Amino acid sequence: MPFCPKCRYEYVEGIRKCPDCDVALVDALLEEPQKPKESEKPAELVTVASFVYPVEAEMAKLKLENEGIQSVLSNEVLMRTYGPILQDYLIKLQVREEDAKRALNVLESSHK
Repeated sequence: MPFCPKCRYEYVEGIRKCPDCDVALVDALLEEPQKPKESEKPAELVTVASFVYPVEAEMAKLKLENEGIQSVLSNEVLMRTYGPILQDYLIKLQVREEDAKRALNVLESSHK
């Protein structure tokens, strides 16, 4: 029996497309990803650098990504909209707590 890979509904033979999701049906579904257990809390983020200018923040983020360190920028939209007049709302480069030391080393070595 064919299945919709999006809504996971099962269809009768001969149907090739899910009328609700507008996607092609597949012969078998992949296992549904397991939801994290309630006891598993999301990773804590720590700020490793702050920036006034979005370009500098993006460059630092790319340096970390090139080293395999995932990162996020917070307050970026605010700064792009209002600019450096918002000193209290600097763009923050954040990484998982366990990656902070390595991220700081990468950022410091790029300034030498």
